[in-house]
Amino acid sequence: MKAVGVAALLASVGRYAAAITVRGAQDSAAVGAFDCYVGNGADYRGLHEQTKSGRACKNWLKQDKYPPGEGIGSHSFCRNPEGSKEAPWCYTVDPAVEFELCDVPECEPSGPPRKPWKAPEGAKSEEAEAEGPCEPEAKQ
Repeated sequence: MKAVGVAALLASVGRYAAAITVRGAQDSAAVGAFDCYVGNGADYRGLHEQTKSGRACKNWLKQDKYPPGEGIGSHSFCRNPEGSKEAPWCYTVDPAVEFELCDVPECEPSGPPRKPWKAPEGAKSEEAEAEGPCEPEAKQ
């Protein structure tokens, strides 16, 4: 029983350390596609917490303007609640600037649509081959 508890603790510490590493690397390529936004960033859940001008973001719950949920919580990460602005933003700690857009990169386009995978000759049964190439399942 103790070994399971230790393993769970180590797994938890590993996730925490990974989060710290990603937060510390927010301006590097190590963050990759995870820390970018699509469209106006309404679904952005990355770890940036600095505006384009370099201002630090303020904790969302200290604003009393957005309730917790949908990415808003006790943190200062950039968000775009309700898609209210053109990109992820945050309230700033600077009393002279209430809010500002964040320094979050836009995600790269995903490129051309993926082609269906075709099994190598002889890898599929005759019945499966007659059905044609494998197609991705539609999202529900």
